[in-house]
Amino acid sequence: GILFAALMLIAATIADFIVDKFGRKILLTTSSLLTGLSLLVLAIFFTLKHSGADVDSISWIPVASVMVYAAVFKFGLGIIPIVMTAELFPAKVKAMGMTIADFFYVIFALISVELYQRLANAYYYDLPFYIFAASCLLTAVFAQFYIPETKGKTLEEIQFMLKGEPFPHKQSSSKIEGGSIDDLEIKTKDITSA
Repeated sequence: GILFAALMLIAATIADFIVDKFGRKILLTTSSLLTGLSLLVLAIFFTLKHSGADVDSISWIPVASVMVYAAVFKFGLGIIPIVMTAELFPAKVKAMGMTIADFFYVIFALISVELYQRLANAYYYDLPFYIFAASCLLTAVFAQFYIPETKGKTLEEIQFMLKGEPFPHKQSSSKIEGGSIDDLEIKTKDITSA
């Protein structure tokens, strides 16, 4: 318990520093891929154990797999949806939007726990882990191809990206009709010196 909590604290601290450095999309994709692989390893271990294979020499795999899962979940799947939810809503509806998103997060977490229990009881421990691994791996594919990178983007830019439209970049404020501000300053100097 203490080792697990310490690992989660370290992963959360690292996540705080890397979220803006690497961007949301790459962390979400990487985290989904690595959590999927760690769950797949866990599922394979339980399949071997259930089939009667001698797993004593690799009995450390479930603990290591859960630790890897927890660490990589925290810096991607655990934090990026929260960060992106905060970036996707305008200020007027941000509190309500995040509340609704959190509500669904809790509902699906409860469904996951219930699904795990029912599948583990009806079949064996490996089946829920295969399903959750597949879900994580599909999330990695979805994130790679459909989730926009929101790092450094304004709400307006993100809204255009979600619509699949190019963002109409405004002209720089330093540009004026007939040239730039530098040209205007030169023309002003010419007029005042005459």
